[in-house]
Amino acid sequence: MPLRLLRYMGEIWHRHIGEQPAAAGLPPIIPMVLAQVAGGWKISPRFHDQVLWPKAQLLRESLELHQPHFEHALIDLAGIDLQALRGSLVARLTQGLLKIRIEGDDGVVADWAFPLLAEADRAKIRPDSMLPLYRYLLSVTGLNKEEFRARLVGSAISSDTTQSIMTLADQLISEGLLKGREEGRVEGREEGALIGQVQMLQRLLGREADPLFALAGMPKEQLESMATRLEREVGERLK
Repeated sequence: MPLRLLRYMGEIWHRHIGEQPAAAGLPPIIPMVLAQVAGGWKISPRFHDQVLWPKAQLLRESLELHQPHFEHALIDLAGIDLQALRGSLVARLTQGLLKIRIEGDDGVVADWAFPLLAEADRAKIRPDSMLPLYRYLLSVTGLNKEEFRARLVGSAISSDTTQSIMTLADQLISEGLLKGREEGRVEGREEGALIGQVQMLQRLLGREADPLFALAGMPKEQLESMATRLEREVGERLK
């Protein structure tokens, strides 16, 4: 990860030079990692800790002068309580849902998320800009469509926003990612969670995530195999 960040920083500076060739220098960059890892982030944030230094102290000190030296900021979701998340409404919802995706819903997801949805509704945040969060919430929560609608109504969310969310729920049902009946609830939630897992792992590896329609057409066994392979690749990179 520190090596990837160094590459990103270099690309940003090169773009800056290309866009502003007369600039007197380079802008400072604060590299930041938002970690969504079960058990918490275990890798040192210091680039220096990734280098294999010689044991001889004098030789190391002379080499250190010629190596990149920086430390990335870290937001480790595993170590932050849902109520302690900071930022805008959208930022808190995004971080919380990423955290829940890894740790699972222990029954507090709905109680935590729906007041924030209601707050976003009162703040007139456009429903279409919230659709990715609604989609993710539908896939990680333990509620089926009918229960989800009841919670929306109980949270005093506007009828327009409720309709937007339930239209999305119908779309997810048609794609096999959410079930309208209780007996299909577990299966739909598992497949939706697998798709979310695959997409997040792809993004974590710096790749463009496969579109939902492509993943939704895959058998569950293929999704599980894909997720396992991506998890193994992430693990190798973290080593």
